Amino acid sequence: MKLPHTKYYLVLALTSCFYACMETSHSGVYQKLLESDLSPLESGKAKFLYGDMGGIFPHTLKTNAFVYKITVLALKEADSSLPDKPAPSLFAKYGFAFPKKVWNWEKAPLPGDDKPTGLIFGKISGTHPTKGKYYFEVADFGCGSCHGSLLYGKDGNPTGQYALGMPNASLNLDAFAHDVFKGYRIIIQWSNKMFEQRMLALYPEIPKQEMAGLKIVFHSMKKQVKKIIETRGVVASYKIGGPGMVNGIGAIKSGLGMLDNSVYNKSEVSLVNIPALAGRSYRSSLLVSGNYTPLNNDFFYEISSKDTNYQHDQEMAVIISLFTIGTMGYNAEMAKKSIPDIKKVMDFLSKLETPPFPGTINVEKSEKGRVVFQRDCQSCHGKYEGTPLRNALASFPNKFIPVTEIKTDSVRCMALTGDNIKKLHKIYLGKYVDARVNKGYVAPILSGLWATAPYLHNGSVPTIWHLMHPESRPGKFYCGGHGLDYEKLGIRGEMRDGIYKYPEGYRPFSDYEIYDTKETGLSNSGHAEQFEQLTEQEKDYLLEFLKTL
Repeated sequence: MKLPHTKYYLVLALTSCFYACMETSHSGVYQKLLESDLSPLESGKAKFLYGDMGGIFPHTLKTNAFVYKITVLALKEADSSLPDKPAPSLFAKYGFAFPKKVWNWEKAPLPGDDKPTGLIFGKISGTHPTKGKYYFEVADFGCGSCHGSLLYGKDGNPTGQYALGMPNASLNLDAFAHDVFKGYRIIIQWSNKMFEQRMLALYPEIPKQEMAGLKIVFHSMKKQVKKIIETRGVVASYKIGGPGMVNGIGAIKSGLGMLDNSVYNKSEVSLVNIPALAGRSYRSSLLVSGNYTPLNNDFFYEISSKDTNYQHDQEMAVIISLFTIGTMGYNAEMAKKSIPDIKKVMDFLSKLETPPFPGTINVEKSEKGRVVFQRDCQSCHGKYEGTPLRNALASFPNKFIPVTEIKTDSVRCMALTGDNIKKLHKIYLGKYVDARVNKGYVAPILSGLWATAPYLHNGSVPTIWHLMHPESRPGKFYCGGHGLDYEKLGIRGEMRDGIYKYPEGYRPFSDYEIYDTKETGLSNSGHAEQFEQLTEQEKDYLLEFLKTL
């Protein structure tokens, strides 16, 4: 039996029923922001952190969005050892953040102790033919889910602050989806009465109309979960990714009907590390392989601070709208409608700065490292200018390097095919965006490098020191909820039993996984010859300079 060609990306709602007189509304926090007198910069931040971009719609309940209270109940059933009021405990283990403050938006309202920052929320309501009026709260993944991170302090441990635009290297969507599905498989065995009793045990004050909405969803959900169990049998139709990893190509393929979602597609393993978003105005094309560029634009050319402009940012926003298909579960038409909001997000991203390095910088070493960087790294990774303690990107070459030359893992750059490109050109993006297969990678922008471990496009190297010493790169290492090592610049750890593990006594703030570089798509090879010509002293100087970017 085959499923219809909908995505079921994280299988977090699994409802395909149609409700009469259905209406949608923003979350209370986002609605207040929309009604406020915000500057263009603040408006961009608001849409980045709380903007649903039209994502709270019935369609996304078939893809990425989920009914929040049912998901909380499912996660609680999947791990009965958690406390009765489980939201922070449930979500923090997957890397979701509950910060006290936003570093680059001081006045930012936060969703409260019971909801993670980064998810977007809204309400679906209506009138059912037999149940009467109902509503339920829906959550989906916004920009801040992946591109918002806890900051680290001088000791290399996370603080209560949260930075917009930085990668969440602990967010584990694969584990989250797996456990939600595990909980769903339990609760679909319940009667409606038992479902209501368990829901009231978690939320005693739940209103009658909301309970009616949850029951409607629960009834439909039973059928959808059983369909998936009978067909592919697992949560998603492709590998989603571990801590700090995403499979954007797999998500878009699935969302546009390029994958058979009735089976698990074993070959779809093109994982990439979530990037920091600073410097997007300097990119001539987007994604690690530079697959998308504005129509009639060159894919790879140098952009300096004098060349960045509003028109280019707005053209890039159209490309970013494509990514909502993967991240938020949109269809092509919804993605097109998101463009005005994403253009406002670009007003913020064009001015985004990364947090300064919180540790101590040896100025003498750093300035000597600048010379090494200019000689050996600048031609690929861009020109940085500033002071001995802080340097900003001044120009970026958008240097594309064939995989045969850089020799890093090739799975991601081979994942997008000519047939996929033809499909993309048929949707609305074909009028605005040029796309092509590029068998290689664009050397990345390095701004905020100190906070973005692990490294390489697939996150296969835990520290910059290991990157500079290819022979010492660990085959396995812990990732997720990690502290930072400011000497090696990356994940803090030590080799024990053949694995780069967290130091004895360290308590990770989220669950971790063992990254195994022998798995398909996760090889830590490549980018080695570039360091062979450097002395140990030059590597030491260079590492110090990288802290200032």
